[in-house]
Amino acid sequence: MGTVRRYTHPARLQPLWDAIVSIRNQRQVPNRERIAAFMKRKSPGELPTLDETLRLAIQDNCVYTKTSKGHKGVKAGVEQESYRAPDSDLEGDGHDWYCFECHENGDVILCSTCHRVYHRVCLKEEFLEAEVFSCPVCAVKNLLQIQVEEDDVWRQSYLCFRKMDLTIMEAKAKEQEYQSLEDVVGAVHNPLADLARQMLRDCLYDIAEIRLCSDCYRMSNEKADKHWFCQPCDPPHELVYAKQKGFPFWPAKVLRIHENMYDVRFFGGYHER
Repeated sequence: MGTVRRYTHPARLQPLWDAIVSIRNQRQVPNRERIAAFMKRKSPGELPTLDETLRLAIQDNCVYTKTSKGHKGVKAGVEQESYRAPDSDLEGDGHDWYCFECHENGDVILCSTCHRVYHRVCLKEEFLEAEVFSCPVCAVKNLLQIQVEEDDVWRQSYLCFRKMDLTIMEAKAKEQEYQSLEDVVGAVHNPLADLARQMLRDCLYDIAEIRLCSDCYRMSNEKADKHWFCQPCDPPHELVYAKQKGFPFWPAKVLRIHENMYDVRFFGGYHER
């Protein structure tokens, strides 16, 4: 049976907090009128839902009401209802407030082995049929543990120079024991290790791309519209005409310059270095 952990949608809660904090920083009372004016400028689409968002945020204890006196203008000294954002960290109760799959609020079920929660519609039927709910992430984590028969434990010392699975990695990460990427990599000499090494190569490639430009990496994966490649990054890249052997000069953006060598991404249907 599910439970509602939070009623306020996260995308509506954050602009509301921004409005309250900004108005208070101007030494004004964050009443509904000022919050509405702020959100009309910053988040026009949220204005029709402001009253509902305020009501739900108060119900979730994410926003508090307070009677305050005005400091400026015609309302100076006049008591009026105002709103306050939390001013301290929230002590959790062991579970998240939003669905791990879609990141939205609503009726969710709690994983019995971790902090994650899910809407029923966000889960496959096989997880709903279990008597005790364990989420998809925990199911995968359990599958990826190195399973060794008790009589074959000795084999580990011959084939695994250093045993490593997701459970061990999670425990070490919580204890902040990792000092470098190499600390994560174990040495396992069997065919399954080839898959692990390929995954590592993919991760290292992605990390290198993120270091070059996190905006380019994000937009190339999101592809929010057909002109994603033309969206400016922060800071924007230098634009040049570059060419590869056998091809004409073509417009491109520079991602890196190293010893007079330019690492570029070409504009057009195919984007190559």
